Amino acid sequence: MTIVTVPKVLRKKLGEDGADALVDFFNAATPDTDANLRVMPHLLLDKLGDEAAKGLAEYFAQVKKENGRA
Repeated sequence: MTIVTVPKVLRKKLGEDGADALVDFFNAATPDTDANLRVMPHLLLDKLGDEAAKGLAEYFAQVKKENGRA
């Protein structure tokens, strides 16, 4: 099982409860949700701000690469 940590910039924007909810979301994700996760940074752009969305997109790209889904 992959361990997911919420980057500091996201934890700051989301708050502790939001960051915990994001981790719960990832834990509940299935391979079918992979397509949705690819568009998620764009959907969160308004809520998280440009810098956080950029960091999230980079983080997803790194996780996908590490898991051989690049």
